[in-house]
Amino acid sequence: MFTGGLTVFSLPQTAQATASALRRRRLVRMLADNSPLSQSVTDAWLLKPAQAMLERVQDCPAAWKGAYSSPGGFGDLSLGVVVRAVRLVRGMMLPPGATPEEQSALALGWVCAVFWAGLFHHLP
Repeated sequence: MFTGGLTVFSLPQTAQATASALRRRRLVRMLADNSPLSQSVTDAWLLKPAQAMLERVQDCPAAWKGAYSSPGGFGDLSLGVVVRAVRLVRGMMLPPGATPEEQSALALGWVCAVFWAGLFHHLP
């Protein structure tokens, strides 16, 4: 049933434009700063996927009301989870019970695994 309401459509933005908001720029910088990977690997494996996610969910809210209920809220929530997860894993020795040599050899893989788990955490 048509109620006469006005539907507003917005043009999609590029990945760079979606990541340009002050809060998002800060989170992206924190992600890059906390990555133990080289700058080129961080760009390819962490920052580009995060920007692609922001581009794809740029108008999606994450909640009906509250901090993440505005357009882009889903991207903000996901980016925040990723940054917290990467910061947490830097202080952990994974996998638990492994020798320090094994943990050191697997540390970069664990950062990537935790990043992707955080990025997909809120997807059904």
